Amino acid sequence: MHDLKEIGARLRVFYKQHVGSQADLARETDQNVKTINLMVNGHVMVNNETITVLAQKYNLDPDWLLTGKGEVLNNQKPNPKSIANLHAKVAKLELELKSVKGILEQVLAKLS
Repeated sequence: MHDLKEIGARLRVFYKQHVGSQADLARETDQNVKTINLMVNGHVMVNNETITVLAQKYNLDPDWLLTGKGEVLNNQKPNPKSIANLHAKVAKLELELKSVKGILEQVLAKLS
């Protein structure tokens, strides 16, 4: 099980070094500042969307964020079977499904 306080502390280190402020992090990850604050302070788990965006935009190593192992930035070729990459893939699929759901709802609304 992940320690939310430790993950939040690592997220704080990351955004201060690479993004700027919590407001900047919220803008970059399309989250609200309150959600970012809850993640940083260890009250809620960092969500998959946030991890995916930071990994893609800043090369954040998701394994470091979640476990503290390795380096902050991933300078190695990604291992497609790592837990972090699987989390990233799931998050990407969730975003795509959300988009498809919105499109389907629009089509159904037009048909009604």
